[in-house]
Amino acid sequence: MIKKIAFLEKMFSGTLSRPRFWKLQLFWWLIVEGVILLSTILFVLFIFSTPLYTHISSVNMSRAPFSQAGNFTFFSLITPVILILLLIPFIGMNVRRLRDSGSSLHWLWLLLLPGIGWLVLLYPLCKPSRELPGKDNSDSAEA
Repeated sequence: MIKKIAFLEKMFSGTLSRPRFWKLQLFWWLIVEGVILLSTILFVLFIFSTPLYTHISSVNMSRAPFSQAGNFTFFSLITPVILILLLIPFIGMNVRRLRDSGSSLHWLWLLLLPGIGWLVLLYPLCKPSRELPGKDNSDSAEA
């Protein structure tokens, strides 16, 4: 339990230069898009592999874990869980980058606005890292 908390603490502390932040953002978006693509492929395979009357009538879920309907239900439930778990490193990256640029963490509230929130948040995320007294800023020299 303590190791899990230390993992989260490390995720939200430390520094993150602009180049490293954008590389991690790209990697994160590729993972998210991969999960969504896999979920979509499984959905399409489910739709085209079952007869039409199965979708119209109620599905017997008594054999759910082993049926095609059960597989669909499993993936339709696990995909949102995976995406919610992927939000933790996403928020951690943004917290570290905003802290490095000297911006307030209140900028993260803009992520709740679909579309435009991310565009407005680009401004503080693109700002150069501020110089920290008494620290080696070799990571910010890459920026």
